[in-house]
Amino acid sequence: MDGAIYAAVTVTVIGIPIVGYEVLFRRWLIFSPSRRWPFGLLVVIKSSGYAFWILLGTAIGARLTHHSDAPPLTDLFAHRETIVATVLGAFVANMLLAASRLLGSNVLFNFFVGRYHRPQHEVRLFLFLDVSNSTSIAETIGDLKFHAYLDDFFRIAGRVAFDCSGEVHDYIGDEVIVTWSVGKDSRDALMFFPLLERRLDASRSVFRQRYGHEIAYRAGMHLGPVVTGEVGEFKQKITFLGDTVNTAARLEQIARTSGSRILVSRSVLDQVPLPSEMKATSLGLLPVRGKSRPMEVVRLDLPPAAAL
Repeated sequence: MDGAIYAAVTVTVIGIPIVGYEVLFRRWLIFSPSRRWPFGLLVVIKSSGYAFWILLGTAIGARLTHHSDAPPLTDLFAHRETIVATVLGAFVANMLLAASRLLGSNVLFNFFVGRYHRPQHEVRLFLFLDVSNSTSIAETIGDLKFHAYLDDFFRIAGRVAFDCSGEVHDYIGDEVIVTWSVGKDSRDALMFFPLLERRLDASRSVFRQRYGHEIAYRAGMHLGPVVTGEVGEFKQKITFLGDTVNTAARLEQIARTSGSRILVSRSVLDQVPLPSEMKATSLGLLPVRGKSRPMEVVRLDLPPAAAL
């Protein structure tokens, strides 16, 4: 019984700070300089910190429970096998976390279990989000600074997508593609826009100070069937094929040429709740490139950020 209590306390002491950092604290590090450090350096630094905290947490757990069999901190560091096992464990854990961020947590899991090794039909929601006036901004601030500008925006948009149960599928130029599996995960999909608006408003002064420009965007969203599967050999990827993806991209293009900000298809509003702070206005049946028939397109409007 004492051993079980010791184990539970030790896991709590070690786990809560690490999970708190990974899940909660990292969201405040969007503009941290450390995010531009090399991948390998970040893994080594985090692994070292985690290894130290695991060893320290083990000693703290022993002190809190007065577990007689648990070695004190000095003994932990005296046992080479304990240090090696802890460092290796921390390194493997951080490599998995880093790979998860590089590929996307759902992508890494799906590759591991082979979910899409054989292509399958799914119904998914796609969002194409594009930065407005990107060409003129890039010409004004230069390519390298524009890359940092996009990176800051993509990190904010990616965090918002995660908070709304979506996942970033890809970054293409100045555009980010977000997708949701239709069902429980997509219930908060349209909350993406009010939440993104609030996050961008909170970061407005940072963008203005660093780049001399704030962020404006256009968006297109569509819902429907796709074929999902793994492609490639030396560079593998889970890809989505079908008219649904193309239509979402076309809606974003229509938003660009029509002066609208957010355009969605009627199928989105038929299956995803509209947040109370958003207003929907049907634009009627519009021709969409690649579609044999016109489709109903709806414009979504947001109140000023201060009212959200």
